[in-house]
Amino acid sequence: MRWQPFQHFVPDKATLVLLFEAAKRRLAEETDDIAKLPDARIESATEELNQIADDVRDANAAPEGPANIPRTDPGDDVPTYV
Repeated sequence: MRWQPFQHFVPDKATLVLLFEAAKRRLAEETDDIAKLPDARIESATEELNQIADDVRDANAAPEGPANIPRTDPGDDVPTYV
């Protein structure tokens, strides 16, 4: 089964956490094949994983508040969190 990004539906937080845990397991299972990716993809994935780790660390230190909602501006490849 291939991962399909969310189009218009954003699941609740509990579902998102379960999906994140599943994605981590899938990544761990495919570790041996990561070297087959182009260097640029490995670099961008590493940057994104490090950013996620930073976001989790920062979220643990931040007071509870409204969830960040991703928003993609026309022409942007990366969502902006507002």
